[in-house]
Amino acid sequence: MTMNDRWLIERAQIHKAAAHAKQPLQGGRAPLPPIDDLWAQLQKETQRQAAVYTGELGDPSALVVETRADDIDVRTPDGRQLIIHVDRERRTLSETYRNAVGATRRRRALAQFARDASGALTFNFGGLQGAAGSIVRRMIVT
Repeated sequence: MTMNDRWLIERAQIHKAAAHAKQPLQGGRAPLPPIDDLWAQLQKETQRQAAVYTGELGDPSALVVETRADDIDVRTPDGRQLIIHVDRERRTLSETYRNAVGATRRRRALAQFARDASGALTFNFGGLQGAAGSIVRRMIVT
């Protein structure tokens, strides 16, 4: 294979274009919106849905929801417990589930933070009501 100046110039232009394409855009990506407000809304909506269920059932201890800064703790009288935990740095949700006999399992939660079509922060699991509903539903369906 012979090399000439034209081939060298073409190779340089290809590499130059590839290097230019890899450079980040000016300003980078749009900053991620804070999750604190959406997390607080999920806590309130989970409590509200649990209250609707227990109010209709007439047994306030049938489903107990307690919230802390980073957790939503849902318990039933038979010993089952579901704790949803938020990791604010990674913007992820994880869950710890304990069944009635005490076996514990940790995993990534089904609902996660996502952006909708307009770029607003929401949940990937049917929005706020869908995410809260999935938490409550998991504990009342036996």
